[in-house]
Amino acid sequence: MILSILIRYGVPQETVGLLGVPLILVKILVPFFITNTNHPLIWFYRTYFPRLLMCIFIAIYICFTPMILSQWYFYPILILLFLCNEATIYLMLVSRVGFCARISDPAVGGTYITLLSMVGNFGASLTTSIVLYVAGWIQPETRSYPILVGICFLCGCIWLWTQYKTVFKLQALPIEKWHLSSMKATDEDAKETCINDNVHEQ
Repeated sequence: MILSILIRYGVPQETVGLLGVPLILVKILVPFFITNTNHPLIWFYRTYFPRLLMCIFIAIYICFTPMILSQWYFYPILILLFLCNEATIYLMLVSRVGFCARISDPAVGGTYITLLSMVGNFGASLTTSIVLYVAGWIQPETRSYPILVGICFLCGCIWLWTQYKTVFKLQALPIEKWHLSSMKATDEDAKETCINDNVHEQ
């Protein structure tokens, strides 16, 4: 949506395509910041609000695009905003994937982490679809992008306020609680108990 608005304001499509080149550097460097962390879900939570703020900053800057498009500082500031925004997005993504990798049961292999990642990706895709659907209700002539950003910012703040206990609780759980092997051991114990009961009855 941001790129389409920039094109509408007169930014050439070739230039819009080149804006994504510096973002590759962010995707390479960001994982190094949380490589040795033992609390990836806490990183995810603490990066949430900076990401919300970046959406506000970008929305404000986009609104002033028609007035400052011809200025020399327009593209450097725009690239800087995109870099910061991409850093928060990718930091949250790597934190979430890192948490899934940390709690996955090694006895199951990659199936467990694939399932967890699929659930996370489904949640992200669902919210994106909802936002795009709501955007269709707003007339293009109005300032639909700032309105939509404001609504999403409010929803994000509500989630941040109401779910922080859940995030810290999930992070504090022992890794063994996430493993299916403990459930399997419980089932085997139950089966053994039933067999012993049957033997005694006979």
